[in-house]
Amino acid sequence: MFWNLLPLALGSAAYPTLLTMVVIIIGRENARRLLTAYVLGGLLVSIAAGFLVVKALDAGHVVGGSDHTVGPGVDIVVGLLALLLFWILLTNRDAPIRERRAAKKAAKANDKDDRDPWSKRILEGGSVKLVFVLALVLNLPGALYLVALKDIAAADQSTGAEIIQILGYNAIMYILAEIPLISFYVAPEATKARVNAFNDWLGSHGRQIAMVLAGAAGVILIINGIVDFG
Repeated sequence: MFWNLLPLALGSAAYPTLLTMVVIIIGRENARRLLTAYVLGGLLVSIAAGFLVVKALDAGHVVGGSDHTVGPGVDIVVGLLALLLFWILLTNRDAPIRERRAAKKAAKANDKDDRDPWSKRILEGGSVKLVFVLALVLNLPGALYLVALKDIAAADQSTGAEIIQILGYNAIMYILAEIPLISFYVAPEATKARVNAFNDWLGSHGRQIAMVLAGAAGVILIINGIVDFG
């Protein structure tokens, strides 16, 4: 069962905000404590929300489902959206959006009175408690995670099995923060260099990675939806 969730978990792991937070945090003086707080906060809200969603689906509390879960049409709809994203990236139809973002970024760089985003100011403030709260706010379930939770609930299995799958999904989803955190306890300076280098690499290959993930997720979700309908 979990192998069916693996592509979705890998897609969820490609969450730019997560790596951005890690990059900012590792530049702070108390980086190890801040990163620990952020990872724990993110995992806490994500796992708790996942369990609540699965239990709600099990109890039949979601509109649009049959029996006790959501219909397979959800997989097909999300899969089509993922393929739409793949097509947009493949045909470069997002160029106007990227140009506007670049112009806005350049304008902010020239604006001396412009302030950093509130999330970045919290991270740079160095408060472990505030960083923990920030993680709670920024790491609510996304679309792919919700689809995975629907599949977990639809499997009609024990609560223990559901918890294991939710924990496994989150372990993969937060891997871009978990690996730096573990590495930071062993080799802090080397970790900073590796994270920054990886972030730079993603910056130059992010588009290709997004295309592969969107295409793969779209195909898998549509196939799953069609099989479930059958």
